[in-house]
Amino acid sequence: MRTQGFEDADDLPITERAFHRLQESLRKLYRDANVREEVRRRILEASVRAPQDWHEDAIRAAYSSGDEVWRLTAVFCMRFVRGFEEQILEALDTENPDIHYEAVVAAGNWGLDAAWPQVAALVSSKKTDKPLLLAAIEAIASIRPREAVRILDDLPTLTTKTSRRRRKRRWRGRRAPRERTTMTTIARTESDAR
Repeated sequence: MRTQGFEDADDLPITERAFHRLQESLRKLYRDANVREEVRRRILEASVRAPQDWHEDAIRAAYSSGDEVWRLTAVFCMRFVRGFEEQILEALDTENPDIHYEAVVAAGNWGLDAAWPQVAALVSSKKTDKPLLLAAIEAIASIRPREAVRILDDLPTLTTKTSRRRRKRRWRGRRAPRERTTMTTIARTESDAR
């Protein structure tokens, strides 16, 4: 039996009975066709954090619905519910950036080895935007921790050089901004004074 966080009765914000009633209410609302689609999607996204038997079918239906928004919900949910390796790999090839992001997170969460080439390429690419890069960094650390170390060792060098180049271009021909007083500046000043 899954305890779903009910191991220590002193740490509970609600009773186990109330929790199960809420889960059942969410399931009923999700299945009610009269409830707005947006609400049903959010119910699925929220409820999968404590997976139940009905989630797998709901995720499969959402993924195969042909609707991009439902597909996004499905891929988001795949990080919490096992058994969707094939769909996660497929979603890594999508053009939709939101679905792609969620697929990277799901691949990392399950340590999906078959996703390694695509996710590692995102970390190495200079074109990967920051949120996706951060998700990919976390994912490679879960997929292949030892190989991730080698890739991540090179990452700060690339980022630092790129940042320096961008700053130089931004301030070329203009007066540099006055240095702000930060904790680092204060620490540097104090250590120079000693």
